[in-house]
Amino acid sequence: MTSAKVDGIENLNKKISDISKKLVYAAKNQALQDCAEKLLELSEPKVPVQFGFLKASATVQKIGHFFYAGYNTEYAAYQHQGMNPDGTQIIRNRPGGGESFFLSGTAMKNINKFIQFYRDWE
Repeated sequence: MTSAKVDGIENLNKKISDISKKLVYAAKNQALQDCAEKLLELSEPKVPVQFGFLKASATVQKIGHFFYAGYNTEYAAYQHQGMNPDGTQIIRNRPGGGESFFLSGTAMKNINKFIQFYRDWE
């Protein structure tokens, strides 16, 4: 009877495990990015419009381990909240349409869909 010794099986298993972890991490990152992009897509019809700069500023950014969806103009927070942080200058009329809380309202309305979408990647 002849026996064979396989050297490095532990090393091979570790490499396979490391590759698997990287693939899972990449898939979860993609899922988070997709959720952020979908949030912008769903919020887009609710964004107030006068000249279109706010809508055009939609962006997804990865900072550290997180993806952020938002609108990148000086007045985005004012338009989102419908007033200044101190409660002054309340927006009462939006001639171009749109609504307050266009981003956070959309996120809350669709939170279960986003959670399920992310879980489907696991």
